[in-house]
Amino acid sequence: MIKIFNIIFKFDVMIMYIFLQPMMRLDEFTLENSLKNLIFYIRNKNKKEILKLLLSILFFIFINIMKVLYLPIILFFYFSKFRFAQVNYNQIGAMNEHINFMTKKNLIEGYKTILLIPKSTKFSFISNIFKNLIIIKSDLLNIILLPLKHSSLVSCKMNSVDLFLNENYELRNKNPKSKIQNDFFKKYLDLNLFELDNKYISEMEIYVNKNFPTFNFKNFFVFHQRDDNYKSTSNFRGSDIHSYKKMIEFVLSKGYSLIRLVNNDSQKLSFDNSNYFEVNTDLMFNMKIQYYLICFCKGLVCTSSGPASIGSLFSKPVYDTNNYGSHVNSTTNKGTYILKKISKNNKILNLKDLIELKFFEGMYACTRECKRIGLKVINNSEIEILEGFKDFLNIQNRNEISYDQKKFKKNLPNCELKYYNSNIAQSFIRDNKIFFKEII
Repeated sequence: MIKIFNIIFKFDVMIMYIFLQPMMRLDEFTLENSLKNLIFYIRNKNKKEILKLLLSILFFIFINIMKVLYLPIILFFYFSKFRFAQVNYNQIGAMNEHINFMTKKNLIEGYKTILLIPKSTKFSFISNIFKNLIIIKSDLLNIILLPLKHSSLVSCKMNSVDLFLNENYELRNKNPKSKIQNDFFKKYLDLNLFELDNKYISEMEIYVNKNFPTFNFKNFFVFHQRDDNYKSTSNFRGSDIHSYKKMIEFVLSKGYSLIRLVNNDSQKLSFDNSNYFEVNTDLMFNMKIQYYLICFCKGLVCTSSGPASIGSLFSKPVYDTNNYGSHVNSTTNKGTYILKKISKNNKILNLKDLIELKFFEGMYACTRECKRIGLKVINNSEIEILEGFKDFLNIQNRNEISYDQKKFKKNLPNCELKYYNSNIAQSFIRDNKIFFKEII
């Protein structure tokens, strides 16, 4: 029975979105889009993908038929104070972002959110972490409620918050996350929506006290960095761990503790300092404890990867490094970020070039299109990362927006970076004047 459930849950996620071939452009799963992919796979004689897509189409049709049969139930919830959320529970980053922004969006509109995260899936532990969230983890109930989750009448769907692109590689939904974030804090400034469960906190405290006796719990940072080509994915989001060593040494020299979140394949680092720790989040317990650590840390240093979304979820001060698009996990006025540089045919583009290319308006979210036109990323240097962290420390005590930072925001196109309360590091502007030419 569990195997059957897991097959259903696999198709449940597969019909939330689709990567349109051959450019892997992210868009909504529709019959039109799925037929485009089907034609592509038939032409390329990819039998495995043909079968998988045909089964997904059948499941999609079945769910839509069930939505008709469920109409009385859908109408009941439509007039209730509850809404569902179309959460992708297969990836930790996507799951956290969906919980974060979908739950907030529903609340802004006056509804409590019902989250469906099956018990048999990898991240079902999330139901034991949060105090105020309604999370249904029963596999059977998850299946029964599937048509409701996929109904736009009673559910916040992925197309409300995600990076779906049109044929011109422009975002279909402009700036959804920054708008939700800003509207939420205007309406619910003092609400701790993602408060941790007391039992979960006690369990984590016991573990930390036992396993990290020298840990400076009152003064620590969490750090996570995504390696280049992690699990054979694009290096657009990746970076070199060695470029962070100067920053780590600086953090430790100031008396802070630092916990680095790693995985089985991460290159391990060693420092002659008892305040440096590494926690492997491929282990199930550590996968759970990272929420606790990030929630109570002084700040999170990250790249664009799964654990970074936890910082945004808890509205923590976040220093987002090696970012290349218009969405950052540094969203509050206590956060900052630095950007990768982009080259085209071996020529480094400045910010004005990228704006004219409409890079921040959606193109950045399609790696294959970027590569097709000759774009490559240049990772942040160790000095850029170190100096940006010093800025990050400074704004924890005083948050003065410089004239250059104001001009940067003002001259950005209509994209998420323009509207988040965080800002680009002043040191990055100072040390990259050519990049900001004609903009600042």
